[in-house]
Amino acid sequence: MQNNELNTSNEFGQTGGEQFNNSNSPTLPKEINEQCLSENPVTREENAYRPNTKKPKRKPKSFMRMLGLVSALVVSVAVVEVLPKVEPKISIIETAVGGDYFAYNLSVDNPDKVDLTLLIYNDYFKQENSIVEGEIKGVVEGLKADTKYKFEVKGSVGFGGKTFYSSTFKTQPDDTKFSPTISVTHLSKPNQEGLFFTIAIDDFLNYYTNYKVFFEIYGYKEEFKIKGNITDEQHFIPRPMYASIFNNCIFLSTEKPVFAYGDMPQMKYIMTITVDSTNPNDLESGQTFKNITVYQAEVSIEGSIMPQ
Repeated sequence: MQNNELNTSNEFGQTGGEQFNNSNSPTLPKEINEQCLSENPVTREENAYRPNTKKPKRKPKSFMRMLGLVSALVVSVAVVEVLPKVEPKISIIETAVGGDYFAYNLSVDNPDKVDLTLLIYNDYFKQENSIVEGEIKGVVEGLKADTKYKFEVKGSVGFGGKTFYSSTFKTQPDDTKFSPTISVTHLSKPNQEGLFFTIAIDDFLNYYTNYKVFFEIYGYKEEFKIKGNITDEQHFIPRPMYASIFNNCIFLSTEKPVFAYGDMPQMKYIMTITVDSTNPNDLESGQTFKNITVYQAEVSIEGSIMPQ
């Protein structure tokens, strides 16, 4: 029976491992052998065939491809900048500057209710107030005399801010403090009974209330109420007082005298305006208000109430 086992011996009866140990095996020259070993360092103890166990290197993905993969995992959120349909409009009605104060009266048209801030400032001072709309009045006190300041109205629009009004003012050289002022103009209207006046008031802080008007003649005093607003045209008709002189004495009467001795005096009234004031400059210690006289002048009555 034929043996199917592989015969590893050669014709000399040597095995595969022995033939490399046989001193009679042919050898290469030394210089060629060293060159071969340096190019292919395989020793006798190592097998000439060694399987490649290293994993092949992967080519790096391109940056744009990786960025695409990352962005595919990100949910983008659109942020919309909300802008007002109508921007605020600032109109200056009146301003007043003293030595240590700045008074302002402005009209604000702000239909979209933009958050607005009113600022008065320089490098050493800053005051700000939030405003919305309508007529805005105020006084900033404690300013330094003879100094420049900025007066601005700014607002938050979208992700930033915007200045809707800006101006510069300079305080007076002295330390004048704020106090309301009143001026009266006597309107001449011939052939019309009574007195006609216009009264102008600068009272930004509304220090004055309870306005009263008095007309006085020879000790007789009559009070009149304001019709409408104090700044409206006012028409007063004091009671006609007829004066007559008898023995150097003046007699007043609502009746026209039948006779009189001496010269008839010219009919003149003392016009007086009083108010209740909360101005700190007018108050004494412990007072919350004080009734004061803010205007007084002599006025004459024209027309029919003068004695004939």
